[in-house]
Parts: sequence; C-alpha cells; structure tokens
Amino acid sequence: MMRLFVMLMATVTASAQGGGPTLKGDGFRVAFSDADGAITSVTEGGESIWQSGEQGLWHIKFEDGSTISAADVAEGGFTISDAEGAHVMEWRMDEVTVQVTATAREDGVALTSEVTPKDKVVLDFALPGRLRFEPGTVERFICPANGNMSVGTAFNAKFFGMQPQENPAAWRQEISGPAGYEALFGGRLDQRENDDPATTLRVTEEGREWLGAGLVERVNTAQAVVNRPCTRGQADLTVVDSDNGPWISASHIGGEGYLWRIGGSIGDREARLPPEVIRSIIARLTTDAPEGRTKIGLIALNQGPSGGGWTAVTVDEWRRQLQHAARAGGKEFVALTTPSETIAAAEAGDYLAILNPYGEWAPAPVDGDVMDTVSAAGSYVRAGGSWFEVGGYPFFYALRPVRYMNHGSLYPAAFADFFHLDGAAGSSSVYRAQRLNPEPWAGAEDTSNIFVPGRLECGGDEEGGYCDRPFATYVQPGTTWRAPEVRMTVGNNVVEGLESYAAANGIERRLDQKMSPEMLDKFKNSVLVYYAGACAEKLANLDKLPVPTQVHYADYLKGGFDKEYPDHLPVREGFGTPEEFGEFYDRARALGHIMMPYTNPTWWCDHPKGPTFEREGTAPLLKQLSGEPYRERYSTNDGWTICFWHPAVQAINRETRRQFTEDFPVDILFQDQVGARSWRYDTNPASPTPYAYIDGLLSQAAEDSQVRPLSTEAGWDRVINYESQLCGLSWTIVPTEGGPSWRTPMRETYPADTWEIFPLAQILAHDKTAMLYHDLGQFVTNREVVSWTLGLGFCMSFRVSATALEKDPPREWLRYLDRLQKSVCGRHVGEPVTAFEHRQSAESPGVMRATYGDVEIVANLSPEPMSDGERRLPGFGYIAEAPGMIAANLLARGKKVRPEGVTYIAEMGDGAVDVWVYSPPTSKVYIELPDAI
Repeated sequence: MMRLFVMLMATVTASAQGGGPTLKGDGFRVAFSDADGAITSVTEGGESIWQSGEQGLWHIKFEDGSTISAADVAEGGFTISDAEGAHVMEWRMDEVTVQVTATAREDGVALTSEVTPKDKVVLDFALPGRLRFEPGTVERFICPANGNMSVGTAFNAKFFGMQPQENPAAWRQEISGPAGYEALFGGRLDQRENDDPATTLRVTEEGREWLGAGLVERVNTAQAVVNRPCTRGQADLTVVDSDNGPWISASHIGGEGYLWRIGGSIGDREARLPPEVIRSIIARLTTDAPEGRTKIGLIALNQGPSGGGWTAVTVDEWRRQLQHAARAGGKEFVALTTPSETIAAAEAGDYLAILNPYGEWAPAPVDGDVMDTVSAAGSYVRAGGSWFEVGGYPFFYALRPVRYMNHGSLYPAAFADFFHLDGAAGSSSVYRAQRLNPEPWAGAEDTSNIFVPGRLECGGDEEGGYCDRPFATYVQPGTTWRAPEVRMTVGNNVVEGLESYAAANGIERRLDQKMSPEMLDKFKNSVLVYYAGACAEKLANLDKLPVPTQVHYADYLKGGFDKEYPDHLPVREGFGTPEEFGEFYDRARALGHIMMPYTNPTWWCDHPKGPTFEREGTAPLLKQLSGEPYRERYSTNDGWTICFWHPAVQAINRETRRQFTEDFPVDILFQDQVGARSWRYDTNPASPTPYAYIDGLLSQAAEDSQVRPLSTEAGWDRVINYESQLCGLSWTIVPTEGGPSWRTPMRETYPADTWEIFPLAQILAHDKTAMLYHDLGQFVTNREVVSWTLGLGFCMSFRVSATALEKDPPREWLRYLDRLQKSVCGRHVGEPVTAFEHRQSAESPGVMRATYGDVEIVANLSPEPMSDGERRLPGFGYIAEAPGMIAANLLARGKKVRPEGVTYIAEMGDGAVDVWVYSPPTSKVYIELPDAI
C-alpha cells in the first residue's frame, strides 16, 4: 500500500572519496568517474541503486544519425574541477563540447549542462545517458505511460530479465521486407498507397463456385481497401476482384495446393466480411479434401498478439470461424501455438488448411528466421495444402519471441518525464526540472525556456536493466544550447519523488482555481454524456438527462466529424438551424446542464478543405525537417499538422473560442487532441525553434484556459495547469466495449506477473483535474467497467442517442451512473490520491484498493467473487466508503442472490438516510435502510 511520508532533509557536503569525485548528503552518495565523468554509484550506504551504463554521463545523436557519448572521450579531452558543493566537468571532442555541472542538493544532485556542436546538428541529448541496474535487485521500477493508454506502471524484476523462449512472455515484430513474398511468387506484389481509399468488390465467375449465393450478393455490394494485391500474373484463381486488383485470390506457386491471400489492409469497416469469405472457401475445400488431410490449423501463438499487422480481425474471431468450418466439414481443428509447431504441421501432410491470422507478421522459429516459415509454407502448398495469408504484405515482418522486454514512449504523450527505482539497495528518482514561461507565446521572444520534448524507455538486455530519457532538441553547429536541469533524488519514496517533480516543474494549479465554486459543484456532480442525435431530437429529450449532465456532442460540426477543421460553425445542414442550436443551448443551461461541445483546434482537414484552409493555403502548416508538411489521417479522413505559432492558426482558434463564448456560450470548452498529441519537429518560419511545436500547443491551451475551463483527450503533465478534465488514460488497461482496432491490452503486451498499474497520473493530476474515459469511444457500459472506474478514481460517462432516452434500459443505467457520480465520484473529484494498491495474476486482472480524498474504494476487477474482511464481493463487485456514505455491490451472506449480487448506495446526512438499491443495476428502488447495511 502506497502512503504519503514527510521527507527528511539531508545536510549536503562534497568530497572526493571512493576513487572519484563524490557528492554526498545525509544518507546518500553519488560518485563520478575522474576518467570520463560517468556516475559510478548512487548509494544509500550499501550497493549502488543504479549507475551510468555504456554511454557514460551523457549521449548525443546528430541529425545525420551518428552518435557520440561521454564514454567516447579521448585521453586528455575530459577535465573536472571542484566548486562549492559541485563538480564542473567538460568534454572537448572533435564533434562537440559538453559542459556539465553536478551540484549537491538536500535530496540528491542536480545536473545542468551546455552543448556546443561544431559541424553537425544535435537532435538528441541524454543527461544522464543510459542508467544501468541489476534486474534481480528491482522491487519495482515506476514509469509513466502514454497518456492515451494508461495511468502509469510499476514493473518488477521479471520484466527486466531474460524471458523464456519456448513459452514466451511476448512477441516482437522485426522487419524482413518483401523477400519472403518474392521467394514464393517470383516477384513483388502491387504496392499501392498505404491510405488507398476503399474500392468496390465483385465476385468473379470462378468465385461464385466458392461462395454461397447470399455471400456473393453481400460481397458485390461491399467495398474494401485493396492496396496490396498480387499482380494479375501471380493469381491462378481470383475469387473476389476489384479495379485495384484481386482482393481474394490464390496461387499454386508451382504445385497442387493454394496460397490464398487477402490483397489489402483490413480495417474495422470491412472486418466482418473476410472471415465469412474464408470460411466459405474452407468449406468448399473440405468437400474435395484429398484423403489423409484431416486437420485445419490456426496459428495461435502462446502469449501471442490478439490480432496482427494491417488486419482488424482478431485471432479469436479466426478461431471461431475455423472451428465452425472444421466441425461442418468433419475435420479436426488444431491451434498451432509455436513457430516450430507451425512448421511441423506444414511438413506433416495431414493438414487441409493452415491460416496465419497475423496479417503482415509471420512467426519465425527461435533459432531461425521468417524464411524458414516461408519455405515451409511453400513446400506445404506445392504438396497440395491451402495456406491462408489474411491482410497486408505477407511475411513482411518476422514475429519473434521476445528475449528481453522494453517499454517506452515519446514525451509527450508519456504522462511525465520521470523514472523511479525501488530496489534492494534503496530508492532513487530521476527527472527534469523545467518551469515553463508564465505567459502564453513568451517563447516567440525568448527561446531559452521553450519546452523541450523527449523520449522515455526502460527495459532489459544482455547487459542488465536500463532506462533512457533523452531530450529532443535542435542545436545548430557553432551555437550553445542549455538543456533543462536534471535532478536525481536518493532515498525518497516514489510519492515524494513525484511531489518534488511537480514542484520543480510548476505543476500546481488546482481544480478549484480553474472555475467558480458554483460551476465546480455542478461539474463534480455531473456525468459526461455523449448525447447523439439531430438538434431537434436533442432538444426534445433534454429533460430526460440527469441534472446536471455534461452534455457533449460532435454531430453539429459544419463539415462533419474530422472534416473542414479549423472551421466548426455554422452548424451542419441536416443537424439543425442556428436558431434551433441556440434554443438547444438556452434550454440545456436553463435546466442546469453543463454544455461542452466537441472542438478540435489541432489540425486542418483536407478533402474538402474548410473556408479558412482555402483562404490561408499551406503557409500555416507544420514543416518537417525536410521542409515538407506532415499529413495526418484518421480512418478515412485526412488533413495536415499545423504550426501553432503561425498567426493564421492563432486567429482562427481565437475565432472558434469567441463563437463558443459569445454566439453559443459553453460552460466547458472541449478541445480534442490537445492532451493526446506527441511532438514533431517544425521548421515553419513562424516557429521559434524546430522543437517548439509542443510549446505552441501549450501556449494555445494556456490562453484558452484564461477564458473558459477546458477539457481534452488523454493528457500529460504539462497540460494539467490548463485543463479541468482529462478524458482517456485507459485504452490498454480497462476492458471497455468497442474501442479502436489498434489498441492491444497491456495484459497481452506484457505478462501480468511482470507489472501492475501504478497511479502516476493520479498522483500528479487527480487533485487538479477530473479524470475519466475517452469522450468519444470509451464509456461506462457494464458492471466490470464500473469497478475499474471506481478503482482508478475516474468519473462516470455514457454514450446515448437522444431518442434512446425514450426507452427504460438506457435511462435507468444512466440514472445508476448519475447516482454513483453524485454519491461517490463527486466526493473525490479534485482530491489527491493518498493510497493505492493493484494486485493481479495471469488468470485475473485482480483487485484495486485506493483512497481518493476521504473516499476509500475496493474494486474487484475479476469475474470471480472475492472476500474483503467479512464482506463478500461478487465478480466485478466494489465497496466505496466515505463519511456519511457507502456504495457497494455485495453478495448477501446466507442468502441466495443473483451472481452479480446486490448493489446499494446509502447516504446519511441531516439526520436522514437515503438508500438506492439496484439489483441488477438497471432498475431503481427507494427503500428503508436495511439492517444488513
């Protein structure tokens, strides 16, 4: 259990002991090499917690791809001198001069630095360079997660050690290129554009013999992306064709069998059709199966990915389809769980069909490469078998067992620039200290304190455990750049480290400083509801929403979703008139709701362009290091990254803000992607430096936050001061319904016995923002998600169409969420996390125990019941308690109840007791307080 402690302050001295210069304080020592400045030990009196690795104290990457590190210094190129409580170190090398000052602090050391390249541009500067530690000594290594994905992670010793190979912990992709395809087909396929639009499909005359009449009709009215078809000469049989090339085709490749292919990427839109087509083909194969071919195989690797590259069809869906085909055809279904099993099956002669569900990824043997699998597949087809490749460029990536695991992200979108190690030798944190300019756009005049983005990574390899955290800069030859200060604290626990990090970086603006007391009270007690429907439908059903509700919607947008940005208004034709839109606003606010429409000020859309884009042209677009603009694409919508420093970008954002503060006054301005974007280099002349992209985005948010409270997608530490609400941080940890096809649950990426959830984001942000799921695609829709939501200290959210509120089930579920928000979540919004524990196993996501403010929560994340003292929780049950309140989903002792138990919420105030009972939580009954509560 994590608790808050008071930090003991140390007395600081400096000395030169242990074979090299040392900075030490009360209970810690940090020693440096007198040969090259490397950190040789960081101790609390015993063994070293961590120390510099092979790079020495710093590491540089130049624009041309070359690198240099402190460890590369030639004899005589390094000097070190003592100052009061500090060591000044200098490296003079042919490529660069670097100066680092290491200064003693009460809790550790501070590193300041200057970098002066001579002939090449510096892009990365890591200080300290790679830190090394012994994997076996790790108790937990705490690091941030990408703010779109999770709240933070605590890895243990198993994560950093070598992983088993026969039953691997995970799999990684290694590019192998077109060689495998060429070896089988004698040449390359037709490689069209990655973002080729979908094209119309048509079943060929031959194809009609393979597909049933109903399926033929469906295929002939469907579209699909056909951007990796085989050439016409490579297909011996085309079942489904298109103008772009064959979509479903097969080749004999010089033998008796078939190598079947889907000739393109499979997205969410077309994911249902391919499994049915392939199942129909396998059914046809079973009717003419050669004697002895009695099995149908699916490559389903142990601990393998749930899906593959360029295919949205999951392994489980292929398993379901192939099991059905095997039963119908009287064949045996076999799951091939290792690369060696796959190759053995191809060589055995008794398999009618083998399907690789991993799209562009092909499993490679532990001691071989993907060409071994390619060779086995070729021999199998030539001998009469049917091998299926189901998306993208076949065999383009080798899927290999992971020998060592790693975890990393750009910062942003990583939530913080912070690492913390608890080990057998003690504890230490490493992080930057960079307070940003107090006023928006100040970097245009003074570039010295522009936010510097970075990269974060931790993992293991043959040399042991490691962590990297380079700054991403742009230092031209002959100029001197001063990096942000880096601090290494020693002897502190992780909460103390994060508190010091927040103080050093000025992350301090509380939620109650961002809105009025009246608005804050409404905000805390409101469920976010994505409220879909035409304007008239919204207006007609407003009174069916709980009061207050955060009314969120995007269907008003002028050009449609992800169309014509940066122009948001006037409202879209077909949605409603401006008069109806105004009436909707007036009525909602009169009822007491919070109006929060969707906006997106972060990119400009193409096809078609909006009026602003047509008028301004390409001048406001971000320019990469190459000078070219950067194209963005989301599903079928495309557009361009913008330069936030450009006057036209700032002007249209201010106009959008004016529209939603004067024409249609909002209570909270939601701005998509502001908290979700990562950094890019921007050489647009309006940008103060090529690494100022994120500083411009932060300046925009800072300016807007002075006018209205803001909400955004995901989040990271530097938007906390400006945002009142963060919507995300959970795609890979919470098993919500739906979600993007690209998300992979973290439990599938890393074995459950190597990590646990750690609330790094909550420690930094929970007292400063409200936190909840993604505003468009992730909502509280079932009991399982309720338990996760309470455990994470998140707020309730729901998606519903206005007309659906005319029916009981969605209305009652929304009422249940509203009661939880008002009784439980509203009490902890804007309060700090003071305790947190997550325990999981390979079989179960486990349990969370947490305290937010005065709300104590136990959340069962497993479908199996569990005990909490004398209380028994059903699968996905919970208990939330605070003074005067208890909310729980429990199994009643000695009574036969439904497996989901009984849910009740009781509030005791002003001498009265209100109790709401939900069993199951789709109908609400008011009752007297039972004796059992």
